[in-house]
Amino acid sequence: MHYTIKQMSEMFDVSEHTLRYYTDPGLLPCERDGGNRRVSPKNP
Repeated sequence: MHYTIKQMSEMFDVSEHTLRYYTDPGLLPCERDGGNRRVSPKNP
């Protein structure tokens, strides 16, 4: 299961733009799903 960028932004009270700033250069782990949406893995 994964979190979307929107879910992550709501969980950490930061903007989606801020998360993209860190995920685009690879500073935060992020993958793209079949709809080309950014998703981050949940911790087990």
